[in-house]
Amino acid sequence: MKKLFSSPDSSEVELLRNMLEQSGIICEVRNGDVSRIVPAPSFYEELWVSDENYAKASEVLSSWRRPTPSTAGSWTCPACGEVIEGQFSSCWKCGAHREPA
Repeated sequence: MKKLFSSPDSSEVELLRNMLEQSGIICEVRNGDVSRIVPAPSFYEELWVSDENYAKASEVLSSWRRPTPSTAGSWTCPACGEVIEGQFSSCWKCGAHREPA
């Protein structure tokens, strides 16, 4: 087993654990109970994976830390004409879906 990630924020550890499990990577959280009692760096929650899954888990971790930026610009709703920001796939005003590019 190798340590992949450690954080004082248990929600980060839990989020990454869920992402790994969705990718089919079995992982283990260590220091979960201790980190709530003794909030010191040596007792932060840690996420551990098996040696054979470490490379794939590292890729998931890297993609989580550096998400691909959205390149989509604003678009106009085909149903009502509202201008919508690029990260949204449906219109906030009428609910119509963005047309494929």
